[in-house]
Amino acid sequence: TLLLIELGIAVVGMLCFAVPFPRRPPNLPSAAAQVSESLSEGVEDSWGALLVHCKNVLCGDRGLLMLAASFALQMGLYGVWSGTLSPVLQAMNFSKHQADTLG
Repeated sequence: TLLLIELGIAVVGMLCFAVPFPRRPPNLPSAAAQVSESLSEGVEDSWGALLVHCKNVLCGDRGLLMLAASFALQMGLYGVWSGTLSPVLQAMNFSKHQADTLG
């Protein structure tokens, strides 16, 4: 009976994949999707749309500044984490080798 249950689950899964879906929804789901659609008009493939969006981010007024700030924030947090983890672990009675390995 377990084999029949597994077969039924597999058949239901296969039938779900057999349902045809339209290439695009008839209505865009959000305002952000509408903006994205208007920016990428005439670009059919996803790589072309990605390049258009990257160009818009980098050539905008604050796009490059925001990109640099987000990268600096991420790298700063990593630097703080890796710089303070070893002393904190040593204070918690980890050996120097264990603390250096973790941090």
